[in-house]
Amino acid sequence: MQTAHRLIRSAARRLTANLALRNLTLSLTAGLAALTALVLCARVFGFSVNWPLAAALAFGGVLLGMIVWTWLARPRSAAVARILDHRAQLRESLSTALTVEGQTDPWSLAVLETTERAAIQVQLKRVVPIETPRAWPYPAYAALALALAWIAMPELDLFGRDREQQASREQQNELRLARQDFQATQQQLDDLLRQAGLEALEPPEDSELSRAKSPEDIRQAMVKQLTAAAQRLEDQRKSLAPEHQRALSDALKQLRRPGDGPLSEVSRHLARGDLAGAQDALRAMAERMSELSPEERQTLEEQARQLAQQLDDIAQQQEAAAGSLASALENAGMTAEEARQVAEALAQQAGDLESMNQGLENAMQQLANLTPQQREELTRLAAQLASSADLKQLQECMQNMGECQGDEQSMTDALAMMSQMLQEMGMQQAECKAGDQAAEQGLARLHMMLAQTQGAGQGPSMLPDRGGHQAGFGGTPEIGATPRDTTEQFTIRKERSIGEQPDGPIIASTLVDGPQIIGESRAEFVQAVEAAEQVASEAIDSQQIPRDRQELVKRYFGNLKRNSEDKP
Repeated sequence: MQTAHRLIRSAARRLTANLALRNLTLSLTAGLAALTALVLCARVFGFSVNWPLAAALAFGGVLLGMIVWTWLARPRSAAVARILDHRAQLRESLSTALTVEGQTDPWSLAVLETTERAAIQVQLKRVVPIETPRAWPYPAYAALALALAWIAMPELDLFGRDREQQASREQQNELRLARQDFQATQQQLDDLLRQAGLEALEPPEDSELSRAKSPEDIRQAMVKQLTAAAQRLEDQRKSLAPEHQRALSDALKQLRRPGDGPLSEVSRHLARGDLAGAQDALRAMAERMSELSPEERQTLEEQARQLAQQLDDIAQQQEAAAGSLASALENAGMTAEEARQVAEALAQQAGDLESMNQGLENAMQQLANLTPQQREELTRLAAQLASSADLKQLQECMQNMGECQGDEQSMTDALAMMSQMLQEMGMQQAECKAGDQAAEQGLARLHMMLAQTQGAGQGPSMLPDRGGHQAGFGGTPEIGATPRDTTEQFTIRKERSIGEQPDGPIIASTLVDGPQIIGESRAEFVQAVEAAEQVASEAIDSQQIPRDRQELVKRYFGNLKRNSEDKP
């Protein structure tokens, strides 16, 4: 029976191969039909599908189903024997031999011997050929149906699920981009503040940004940071140190030329408020001191005495600001006695700007309802009072120079002392000027950044209005806690002071070259607009602003410029 068993095993393998081909065809057809149904359902009901994963699962299921199905339906030896008997016309000899195998009676032995001879003559490839399944076109039809469904079936989305998921994905993408913009803006703000000599802003916590439910919430947080940075820059511009330099420069502009002589160039620079230029002119005069004739030295002393008298008069005018300061403190809410004591204390500290600034801050902290206009007025008056100390020092130097009585050494010493003083004052002036320019450029850049954040002209500016009006600093937006319409949340309100203006004397005046602006003074506003427009033009030229927003930025600053040029 070895030949018969070998024949049955070979036939079983061939039958299993045919069965596997048939099962693969049917399983592949079923898998493609399932994908077609999934495409139709996804297009009709609008749910999203990970198609690479779905295809991988479908074809993996096809292979697994074919293997399992073939293993479970594999032909057994008895069935193979019956198939061979039928196809090879062996008249059930193989199946009978399997039944009587192991018996020793003569008939069984004769059957086994006959089966062995018949098995040798069977041509297995002809009896059990490897055949193509009759269902082989089915997978092609199923693939064609899948292709038609994928190409021709429109997106019906009856329940709107796909639109909701698409909107959710777009919102998440917008949130991600908004967070990236916020981080970039925060870095720019920190750089601006560091350039102006200020500390960086405290950024919001990551959890606070992660709780933002819309890009508008993040933009409100960005606007909050922009307004905080602008407030710091504006506070620096209006602090005591810059105001002190402006007051000193304005006071020096009241100087009149003391006739022709060696000090003419020095007085000209002083009258312009150019302390560095005055120091250079003084140094040049000191180098040729030995070349001056007695008449020129006498003229120099006369000029010095005249300048000393002018400086003394101007210093007394600046000291008169103490009375105005006391009145301003009293109007702001202090008692008359407290205001007088504070003004006297500040007058005593006029030579020490740091102590004076600390005293002024302490006085302002006692006034709970102090308005920004009142703060500016108090700072301006304190700056005038502080400038009186500098004027007195210059007056003493000029007085010493005017009392040299022609002595070259005494005059050289007086020139050296005044040169040293001008050098120190010039360094302070240069530092304040650099800080003021940095703050001015920073505010211009902040205007441009805010225009980008708010859509360039979609709403009013929220940064400090340097033209004397109050901008929307009363309430800064909180993340997720305020209305999302920033155009309603931040507005500009022009107000006039309710209280009466003091009737004190005019202690200083300034004449500037240029066209007259009739009505309310807007010189600083015009300068701010020009600076901001210049920064915006540079940003557009360097492609720092996205192309789709460049036209909005141009229109925004164009409107500002036209408003600044219109007559009131």
